[in-house]
Amino acid sequence: MGAEPENQSPRDLLASLARGENEALTQLYRVLGPQVLGVARRLLGGLAEAEDLTQEIFLEVWERAARYDPQRGSPRCWVLQIVRSRAIDRLRARRARQKRDRAVGADQYAAPTPPEARACQHEQRSRLRRAIEELNPVRKNVLQLCYFEGLAQIEVAGRLEMPLGTVKSHVRRGLAELRTLLESEVPHG
Repeated sequence: MGAEPENQSPRDLLASLARGENEALTQLYRVLGPQVLGVARRLLGGLAEAEDLTQEIFLEVWERAARYDPQRGSPRCWVLQIVRSRAIDRLRARRARQKRDRAVGADQYAAPTPPEARACQHEQRSRLRRAIEELNPVRKNVLQLCYFEGLAQIEVAGRLEMPLGTVKSHVRRGLAELRTLLESEVPHG
């Protein structure tokens, strides 16, 4: 049996995690958690969001410990690179939501939409709703979170507790299914 987790280096702790020794995560959090939280807070600006991201990061480290390659850098650098990448994802999602919110606000001052255009928009929304209802429930949920709630795919992965790659596959397949459903539906009229 190896050294107790309290006496192991971050590299040893990652190796322990990769072997399925989950108790190593607690010690790795004790060692790297303050730095992860600090970097997340500096990048995101707020403590609550930084704390959420820190939890997300250690979940990801736990899931990906077997992929850590010591030849590519120290565990600290590897974990902090994950922090940076996920923080950038969150910042992009935040900017997209802000841009969307500003656009919605700007629509309040736009010229009124003619009745014919409103009827067309209503029909398009109805077609889209019908097509979404026909999707696999998981893909439907993923698409709603991404496109209607404005969450980044990494945020959807965290919320639904599924791997990011799976979320990306659901988005890709869901959009393809929607396209097929919308193209096969003949507009009424």
